[in-house]
Amino acid sequence: MSCSSGRRDTEGRSGVDWGRVADGIGLAGFGVFFLLATTRGLPPGFWLDALSMWPVLLVSAGIRIIFEKSPLPVGVVLGPLIVLGTLSWIAWGSPPAAAPPGPWRSVSASRPPSVDDVRLDIRGIGTRLDIEARPLGPAQLALGRVASRGDRAALEERHGETATTLRLEGEHGGAVFVPGRKSVWELAVADDVPTEIELGGVMSSAKLRLERGIISRVTSHGPFQSVELRLPPPSLPERVRVELKGPFCSYHVIVPDGTPVRLEKSGPFHIVLGGPARDEGPGDGPGYTVSLIGPFCAITIDEDPLPEGVVPHPMAPGTAHPPAEAPVTTPPAEAPPGSEL
Repeated sequence: MSCSSGRRDTEGRSGVDWGRVADGIGLAGFGVFFLLATTRGLPPGFWLDALSMWPVLLVSAGIRIIFEKSPLPVGVVLGPLIVLGTLSWIAWGSPPAAAPPGPWRSVSASRPPSVDDVRLDIRGIGTRLDIEARPLGPAQLALGRVASRGDRAALEERHGETATTLRLEGEHGGAVFVPGRKSVWELAVADDVPTEIELGGVMSSAKLRLERGIISRVTSHGPFQSVELRLPPPSLPERVRVELKGPFCSYHVIVPDGTPVRLEKSGPFHIVLGGPARDEGPGDGPGYTVSLIGPFCAITIDEDPLPEGVVPHPMAPGTAHPPAEAPVTTPPAEAPPGSEL
């Protein structure tokens, strides 16, 4: 919508086109937030939370209609200021915690008698994930809970002779830009089986706390992903590949102190805010190779000490791994209404 308040009035006086001023404020403000998104200056899942506040756009449009041809056309600038103020509140203020998109439901995956590899395949739109590798019971590969908007999210098991695929199916119904979270997952996965993780989707936020586990590969693809990935000490004799694909994504990779990491970049407009933490050796020994693929992405690679009680898995085949804590045999306690990851 354009404002006519900047045209010469009946007495020949030239005024300010406040409609263009409002458009300029809005465009510049959104540009700042997109810049912050690419430099990891915004909290994880910011855009997903911002979409849930879509009625503010209606308020802004209403303000413009009211003031556009009124005696106070300067009032049209209130519209973009309210929108940008709301985004600032979401990013750095204290907005109320969002309620789960649906009722919590327990999920689990059984452990077959013989399993050498696990593939965790994650799909969904507007998904929030909190996945942790930890000791589980002898009959369990995964245990946790999920809340979804249509109560259709599910954990599917596909068992082969020695490999198992666990597929986390989130909500896919509706348009991509329907505001709000579609599903929230809190899941523990067994820490003593080599695991490959494939994270796909749109506008998802993931916290993958895998420092206790054995990771054979990690792949993330899809636009507007925000991923925090905590990796374990190398427990395989070769470099483990971590492929991060998709435009407009933000990644934070944390490895244990002293872990060899090699960063490879492909595509334009990458921002490396930190790391690689270490890049040494010929690249074919134990460690990680992180590939950043896709435009307009930001990545940070940090080193952290292992949490207290975490025992690295030995690389020698057949060596027993002492559990760091008592196995989990019950689902997490139900969260009170309005709890957040």
